[in-house]
Amino acid sequence: MDEILGFALSQEELLVALLVASLPAPIGFDDLETRIVGDLPEEAHNALLAAAERSMIARGFLVSEADEFTLETYIETLLRTGTQPEHTWMMLHQPSAQTERVIYFHQAADQFMAHMETAGIHQFIQMAGKQDIFESAVQLMPPDNNPESPSGIVAEGTLSESAFATIANSPHRLSRTELGQQLQAGGLDEKISKLFADTLENLTSITAFARFEHVPESALQRAFTIVVGKGNQWVLTLAAPQTLKVRRVSEEAIRRVLADFAHN
Repeated sequence: MDEILGFALSQEELLVALLVASLPAPIGFDDLETRIVGDLPEEAHNALLAAAERSMIARGFLVSEADEFTLETYIETLLRTGTQPEHTWMMLHQPSAQTERVIYFHQAADQFMAHMETAGIHQFIQMAGKQDIFESAVQLMPPDNNPESPSGIVAEGTLSESAFATIANSPHRLSRTELGQQLQAGGLDEKISKLFADTLENLTSITAFARFEHVPESALQRAFTIVVGKGNQWVLTLAAPQTLKVRRVSEEAIRRVLADFAHN
């Protein structure tokens, strides 16, 4: 990705663009209009959208054609890809003690693009192809350079989804003892619980990945989570209904997982 091509829209401008082009809400933002309008009276609603429309005209994003405004062609092409894609890759990245970040990558025919939102500003970035998705994943969550099994212990087991969700969503920082107890209660044996608890205590990030196919209808194709801590990283995949397979892996294994996610 030598040159970054794309544009940014406020959430109000995005809503105007979708209305002008008769496009649905982007994937992951079905509640866009509710976020913007809320309980505003109709007069305030119309004034808000009128201001956003003027802003887009001033920036050249809306162009006059046959006595009405239409979306600039490049803007419409990328928005159409993000609202009516054939495939979607989602990355939900949660660095330790930081704000969660969600990035969507979409494909429609030979067009690829990325969509992310921060504080009501939506960024749309043109991508060259699937390799850009892989490189973005590696940049988002650089794998730690550790051997497959640093202590020589095979680190693999199963854990209930509910136990992992409870730990990941805990409102307070859990001690290593508390982590180990919850992991064992969730199904991991004592040895693996101690190793995984050490990673969670020294957590760098938790990143969830999902890939969807939208043709002929939306369906989840693949999902997994990567947990990175100081000196260790783990891949969590669905082993059975409501049960996760937890496996400690190397940097090279992480790269293989991410490459397969992006390309296959």
